[in-house]
Amino acid sequence: MEIRRFPLVAAAGLLMALSIACGGGARSAAVPPTPTPETRGIGQERAGLTRQEVTKPTAQGGVLNLRKQREMVDFDPHYSISTNDIQNNMNFYSTLVRQQDRNPIQGDLAERWEVSPDGLKYTFYLRRNVKFHDGVSVTSRDVVYSLNRMMGRSEPEKRKSGRTGILDGYVKAVTAKDEYTVEMELHRAAVVLLELITNGHASIIPAGAVAADLKRVPKGSGPWMLDEWVQGSHLLYKRNPSYYGAEGPYLDAIKHWFIRDEAAYEAAFFTKKVDVGACLSLDCYQRTDQMEARGELLKQRAISYGIAGMGINMRPDQKGPWTDKRVRRAMQLVYDQQGNIATIMDGRGIITGILSSGTPWGRPPEFWQTKPGYRIPKDPDIAEAKKLMAEAGFANGFEMEMQVRNDQPDRAREAELWANQLALIGVKPKIILRDSADIFERGETGRYEVWQHSWAFFTTDPDELLGIHFLKDAPRNYFGYDRPDWNSLFQQMSKEQDLKKRMEMVQKLEDMVWEDLPVIPIPQTVSATMWWSYVKNWNPGWNSYVDSRKDLVWIDASQKR
Repeated sequence: MEIRRFPLVAAAGLLMALSIACGGGARSAAVPPTPTPETRGIGQERAGLTRQEVTKPTAQGGVLNLRKQREMVDFDPHYSISTNDIQNNMNFYSTLVRQQDRNPIQGDLAERWEVSPDGLKYTFYLRRNVKFHDGVSVTSRDVVYSLNRMMGRSEPEKRKSGRTGILDGYVKAVTAKDEYTVEMELHRAAVVLLELITNGHASIIPAGAVAADLKRVPKGSGPWMLDEWVQGSHLLYKRNPSYYGAEGPYLDAIKHWFIRDEAAYEAAFFTKKVDVGACLSLDCYQRTDQMEARGELLKQRAISYGIAGMGINMRPDQKGPWTDKRVRRAMQLVYDQQGNIATIMDGRGIITGILSSGTPWGRPPEFWQTKPGYRIPKDPDIAEAKKLMAEAGFANGFEMEMQVRNDQPDRAREAELWANQLALIGVKPKIILRDSADIFERGETGRYEVWQHSWAFFTTDPDELLGIHFLKDAPRNYFGYDRPDWNSLFQQMSKEQDLKKRMEMVQKLEDMVWEDLPVIPIPQTVSATMWWSYVKNWNPGWNSYVDSRKDLVWIDASQKR
C-alpha cells in the first residue's frame, strides 16, 4: 500500500515563537524545540490530510449531527478515560490554551502568557469576561484548583488524571498572583508544557468541584451547554449565548447520536443521519474514495500516534510466565504483523515499533521490516520462539487472561489473531471482554494479566510519547515498567537542548523498551474520517483529545440535499 509523505509540523516546536507572539513583552525560554521531519532530515510517513479553508457562514444556525459509540460515563474532564467521553466533554469546557489542528498554540482562558528566560516560570493572564454556564465568573482560583486536581494535589480526591497527571513531574507549584493571574513554577524547563495543557483533559472546572458533582452534568465555560440527554438515544448541546470567543458558535446545536454498531454507523452516514463518519468495512473505504473523487465528501487519512499491541503486567507482585522476558520475546516473535494488516486492517496499516511511525520521532516502517518478528518468512522466528519458551521452562505453554475492551471491535479481532498466533507456542489466552471504565481501572491498579489495546497520545513530544507509559510511577504506566537506567536517561532526554542528541536519546529509550517488551507492538491503522461537503470548517485534527469544540463549524444548507 502506498502512503503519501508530507511534512508534519510538531506543535511544540512553535513554542519559542509563541511565547513572544502572545504579547505583553513575553520572553521565550531557552528550551529545545520538538523536531519536525524537516529538522530530522527524515521523511516521515503519514497519510494525506484534507484541509478546509476557514470560512464565514452564509447564515448562522442549524444542527450538526454526530455519532457517539456509547453512553457517557460522566462529565469529568480530568478523570474521563475514553475518547468517547472526552470528545463530548471538550464541547463544554475551556482550557488555558488551545491548539486547533496542528496550528500554533493560542490563548483560550489565557489571553496571553509570559515565560521566564530560564523556562522555569510561566505566567498566564486570564480573560476577564468568562463565565461558567451557571453564570459564575472564571478566576485564577478555578485554574489553580483544576491544575492541582489534574496532578493529584487537590483535596479531598488526591487522584492524578490519567492523561494530564504527567504534569506532576514538571510543575513545582501553581499559584494565583491575583484574581486573573496564574503563575506556574516548573522543576525544569520543558518545551512540552503548553502542549500538555491543550488537550481536553486539561479543562478548567469550578474550584471545589469533585467527581460526584460532574457525574450527570458538565460544569464548564465552553461554547456548548448540555440541553438534553436521552439515554440510549442522544445528547443535545445548545449554543452558549455568553461564550467569550471572538466568533462562534455558528451552529444552533450539536446532536450526538448513540450508535454502537459500526455497520449502523456507516449506514447513518450514507443516509445523512450523521454528517461526519468513519469507515470500518472495506466496502465503505472504497465507496467513500469514489465519492471523494467526485467531490461529494471530504476525507482525512491519518496514522495513529498511539501504542497498539499487547500490554504486559510486569508489576513486582505478578508471578505469571509473561513476566519472563524470554516468554515476552517468544510471544513477539510469533505474532503475524503482516497477517494483521491483511486480515484485520484490509491492507490499510503499517508496521511500527514502540513509537508509532506516525509520529515525528518514530522510525519508518522500513526500519522494522527486517527485524525479528516482522520479517517474512515467519519460520525462523517461530523456531526461535519455541526455543525461548523451552529455555524459560514453558515448552508446553500456559494459560493466561487477556482483557479487551468490549466497545472496540478491532481490539477483539486482534485478540483472536493473538490467540491463533500464540497457539503456535502453546500459549492459550482466555479473552475477557470488559467495559471501558472497568478495564482502565484494572490497568491502573494492576488487576489484569495481559491487555490487548491501543493507548493514545495527545502531543508529539517524547516526554509524553514515552514518559506517560514507561517512566516509573507515570500516571499511565499500566505495565509497572521500572528500569532505573531508562528513568535516568529519560530525565536527561527531557532537558537536552541539542536536537540531534535528543533524537539519539529517544531512539535509545525506544530500544530499551523494545528489549524489555512491556508492550508488544502491532501494526498501526491508517484510519479515515469523512464528512459531507456541506459541513464547513470541520477540523478533524490529528488527535482525538485536542480541540474538538466545533465552535467554528457551520452547515451550508444550500448544499445539503
